[in-house]
Amino acid sequence: MPRVGWSLGQKRQTYRYFRAFGIISVIGIIFSLFAIAAGRTGGWVLLGIFLCGDVALFLLVKNVKKDQPG
Repeated sequence: MPRVGWSLGQKRQTYRYFRAFGIISVIGIIFSLFAIAAGRTGGWVLLGIFLCGDVALFLLVKNVKKDQPG
């Protein structure tokens, strides 16, 4: 059974979530790069966490877009 399209409200809310996650992700990556430059090993862990989140979000969006009509 094909999936029905999203309502306008669902699209707007999803856009807000992605925009907020994008802003937080950029801030986190910049912060982790400063931590790495300062010689803290925790910066690498923080960078890995944010990059894994970005990859997971990319794969989720790709999978959901594939199932959407039109």
